[in-house]
Amino acid sequence: MVLFHTTKGLFDLLQRNVITNIGGLYLRGDTRERIMAQHTAIFRAIIDGKPETAQAESHTHLRYVQTILMEMEQEARRMARTQRMQQT
Repeated sequence: MVLFHTTKGLFDLLQRNVITNIGGLYLRGDTRERIMAQHTAIFRAIIDGKPETAQAESHTHLRYVQTILMEMEQEARRMARTQRMQQT
């Protein structure tokens, strides 16, 4: 029950972040399929009453998304740098 209320309370914040970032994430290869598989694994662990597994799957998912977002940010910086160099 605590997990439900915590999740419900964070929903709006998470939804805004997901909507902001999801467009770019899903443009990268098999990212959409991997994220959906990770979400399914988290959901399944919760439904099966395995909180430790759900937590581990959540950490794996967050690390993956963080890595992808960092790669996207680095690519945006490279592109900006290239554009600046072309203008000089």
